[in-house]
Amino acid sequence: MPIMSGNVQDITGASMAGLMAEVIFWPQVPTTYGSTFMPTQEVRATAGAGGAYSLFLRATDGNKPNYPYAFRIEWLDASGNISHTDNISADHGLYLKVPFSAGNVVDNLTKDIGNATYQNSVPLTPEQVDEALSRVLPSNLADSPLVQAAGAQAAENALAEADILVGSESRSPKTGDSRTVRAVDSVGAVSFEATPEGNVRIGDVLVTPTVGWRIIDADGNISMEVKEDGRTYIYDAVFPGPVTGIGSGSNVPVNTLHVCLVVGQSNASGRGLPYGDGMDPEDPRIMEYGAKNRTLRLASVPLDMHDTATGISPATTFARNYLQTQPSNVGVLLVPAAHGGTGFTGAANTLTWTPNAASSAEYDLPALAIAQTLEAIAAAKAAGYKVVVKLILWHQGENNASLSTAGYAAAQDGLRTYLLAGLGTPNLPFVVGQMTPEGFAVTPSKLNVDKAHAATPGRVPYTGFAKSAPGGVNVGETVHFSRVGIEHLGKTYHAAYWQALANIPGSPALQPQNLVAKRTGTTLEVSWDAPPRDLTGTPTYSMDDGAGTAWVIPPSRITSYTLEYKVGAGAWTPVTRAWGMYTVETVTGFPTGAAQVRVVALNESATPSAPAIATVT
Repeated sequence: MPIMSGNVQDITGASMAGLMAEVIFWPQVPTTYGSTFMPTQEVRATAGAGGAYSLFLRATDGNKPNYPYAFRIEWLDASGNISHTDNISADHGLYLKVPFSAGNVVDNLTKDIGNATYQNSVPLTPEQVDEALSRVLPSNLADSPLVQAAGAQAAENALAEADILVGSESRSPKTGDSRTVRAVDSVGAVSFEATPEGNVRIGDVLVTPTVGWRIIDADGNISMEVKEDGRTYIYDAVFPGPVTGIGSGSNVPVNTLHVCLVVGQSNASGRGLPYGDGMDPEDPRIMEYGAKNRTLRLASVPLDMHDTATGISPATTFARNYLQTQPSNVGVLLVPAAHGGTGFTGAANTLTWTPNAASSAEYDLPALAIAQTLEAIAAAKAAGYKVVVKLILWHQGENNASLSTAGYAAAQDGLRTYLLAGLGTPNLPFVVGQMTPEGFAVTPSKLNVDKAHAATPGRVPYTGFAKSAPGGVNVGETVHFSRVGIEHLGKTYHAAYWQALANIPGSPALQPQNLVAKRTGTTLEVSWDAPPRDLTGTPTYSMDDGAGTAWVIPPSRITSYTLEYKVGAGAWTPVTRAWGMYTVETVTGFPTGAAQVRVVALNESATPSAPAIATVT
């Protein structure tokens, strides 16, 4: 993999005196690389005292689609908390070239987003590009749609802002300035261009759009038109071929709902800030059956939880990530049943997650969650949907910091067994989310619960563990995730869902993924991810052609990990680990010199996986 280096001062021009910063790169969308799946996993590097950093990044030019990496800089205060973020890609429209070459970041910057180059325009995200172009352009320019022109008022630039909203009618706002938008396809041909003069070129067709100007698809449906208000409206036109596949945003009717029950306390309910102000438009593929409003409807932010949620929930961000890997006819039905400040207890007149322990029915959260889910399934079926119960998303633990690791594990596993029995789904994936790292520092006893959480996949089949990230908490808090933390959990919950699907008893342990080892002085920090982070598709399927929908999930049963290191040409030295299912480890007193680390996963029969090996940086 190429080594990407740079200096924060080269990008921001800011002095690094007394400052700390992390540089984060991530693929813009999930892609395929050969027969493997590359998720939007963030890769981080901590800048040194002078602002310099370096890290390994896999080249993206072999990916489908070949979107470049985006990146941002997170400025840290003396405690290591995020004080400010410079989102280089979102705010400045700069990305790594495809392909990029090893060396300095500054030499690899471009405004090329996948196969679309935008010049002198507001930066667009790859999702906005996909959303807009999939509605405007056919899969083959030889099949260019019929273009009709009429009227007298010139249209504003169709995609200058590209503020494309999901729905049956979307629009790009008037810009009021002079900007050219140009989309270039993979062979360098201009497939779409809009000029300040109001001219639009689609393939080889040049038109001057005016009020009443329309693009009609092969079936006679209007996909784009200019209305009397001077805005260009983009509709859910369906084109044959690739653009109707996964993640295309086409208007293939949603006829199947995948049910996700959301249980736990406040972080599951939703406390992530900020939200709203256009950040969370309704998604026609995400629905909810609320705890208070018992109707089937488009999901809101905040969700209609058993308590009153006050921010975005990881259930919402999970659903958004999940739908990127599903056909357009599939939606998610969230069943929001979490309640802040709740836990496992047998106290009278208290809400409890302990099955059959409530003093009355109104306090019996497990029974209430099952009843709400069964009502949601019945309502969806009555509305004509095919319904499949897919998973339970659990985030809780802050309220039970006094429990031992064994005590919490027994309580959580008992709840899982009860919920699965009530829903009639014995092998339903149960995904556990990690609490905030900042909370462990304030309340160290929470680490007992964290150990039970992390060990869940090794203790119980068909379960997964979603890691949280430091710095993702609301301002002035250590318990509740901010929007940044919730967005991160949405990705790790999604990966943990695949982990749970593959966590089948008797299966071999697969190779650990994304192994990173970083040394600071004599301290070594190692982290990795549980497989399967790389998902193998059927031979006829890839993320960008929509030819199929089935993932082949390689089974992987892991009950512990071993960690070793070696310096130079020396022998491998084992690291004594207190908790074998943790996918992080800190080694103090680490020797100097060039070194490597090796991680091996073991299943319940202690059969080792192929090793993951990384060079210490």
